[in-house]
Amino acid sequence: MSWSETTLGSHIELISGPAFKSRYFTNDPSDVPLVKGDNLGQGMILWEKSKYWPRGDADGYDKFKLQPGDVVLAMDRPWVTAGLKYAVINEHDPEALLVQRVACLRGANGLCSEYLRYIIASTQFCAYAKNIMGGTNVPHISGNQIRAFRFKLPSVKEQQSIASILSAYDDLIENNRRRIELLDQAAQLLYKEWFVNLRFPGHEHVTITDGVPEGWEKGLLADYYDSTSGGTPSRKKQEYFQGDINWVKTQELNDNFIFRTDEQITEDAIRNSSAKLFPEGTLLISIYGGTNIGRTAIITEKAATNQACVALFPKHPSAHEYYAQLHFENIRKWLIGLAQGAAQTNISQQTLKKTPIIAPAPELLRVFIEEVSPIFELKKNLQLQNIKLIEARDLLLPKLMKGDISV
Repeated sequence: MSWSETTLGSHIELISGPAFKSRYFTNDPSDVPLVKGDNLGQGMILWEKSKYWPRGDADGYDKFKLQPGDVVLAMDRPWVTAGLKYAVINEHDPEALLVQRVACLRGANGLCSEYLRYIIASTQFCAYAKNIMGGTNVPHISGNQIRAFRFKLPSVKEQQSIASILSAYDDLIENNRRRIELLDQAAQLLYKEWFVNLRFPGHEHVTITDGVPEGWEKGLLADYYDSTSGGTPSRKKQEYFQGDINWVKTQELNDNFIFRTDEQITEDAIRNSSAKLFPEGTLLISIYGGTNIGRTAIITEKAATNQACVALFPKHPSAHEYYAQLHFENIRKWLIGLAQGAAQTNISQQTLKKTPIIAPAPELLRVFIEEVSPIFELKKNLQLQNIKLIEARDLLLPKLMKGDISV
């Protein structure tokens, strides 16, 4: 096996996006989504967090339109607390534009685009970029530094074989993600049919007064759920962040289940800060971060959170974490509209407590939870499958990229 050592710059076309003026951003999904550091995840694009550019003004940016197979990489702060923020543009992804401080990489001169994505995902490139960022006051990596990365390039045939092995994992992961999206849509449709459109079982025989069916209640969130927020241990004591207790940040909330967080803390960290340990099954909601406001997650084991997360605990027969999660998905735009603050838009916990909510009759809620529980359980299982697939792929990736395993 003979692999030639070379630089990334000899085998890629690199494009960096322009500085789009944020005052022209929209939240209209009919416009063109922007790929920014904010909506780049680890191996995926979080399209639901996208800002948009007016479609009528997009024609002048043809150079920055992304194509299937493009690898996009955050150049600004991708390693603050988490890992590499990159993704690959797929055939089914929407037409999108590249933004400043995000690089688009395309394979050239004997480097296959499908292999390029795994070079960027490799531990070697991650370590290389992290070392560069660790040496700067404002963590970032430049286009020239990306081009300077040295690696061993196998033949095109070997590249295709390696990419084929790894993409089998990625295809399964992507398929599971799509199934999770469809399950979430199914749960939302059922919620809206019963509790927004009021076409619940037996609605034909129920009197509705001022939008509230007989036997239901209209109140505030605090009437049905207790709430409290978390806290951040002192960053001056790094030992606080060397524990095994999950510590959730708002960017990890995506209307999902949380199995493992970017950072873990110790019991001492909890004792010496305003962080609190919440039980398995707790529903969390974000109150900070602009369009991140109102995003939720359910923890699958005991965990703590930062102060931007509020934990909710049902205290009434007409309250349940699944119902509350779907409720907040439904009213998210309204919550975002309540946000105030120039430096970082947010809502307060007090504002959240005063959120209006309609509580269905306890028996109807019980029937609804029976209907949606299998959906939530399947979502949970698919997320767990993806975690295991990612772990298996990431164990295999460095061995293949170093040539330790023949293909």
